[in-house]
Amino acid sequence: MLIANCPRRRPRRRGAFTLLEILVTTALIGLLAGVLTIGASALLNSRNASPKKILLESINASRRAALLNHTDVTLAFNPET
Repeated sequence: MLIANCPRRRPRRRGAFTLLEILVTTALIGLLAGVLTIGASALLNSRNASPKKILLESINASRRAALLNHTDVTLAFNPET
């Protein structure tokens, strides 16, 4: 019986990324950037609370509490804080 000498295949060396890997990575980076941008803009908008806005929100919250509980609500301000 004659056995032919077949050259052994070398393991394939991976020298670069495939197109699919690059596309998935780019999509994930874009998704994370979008989420971070939305979160950062919401954080910046919440920091721009003026004293007028805080006062109006406090008055409205007190009014809602009074209407919900059918009671009188007193709103007091402490200028030291």
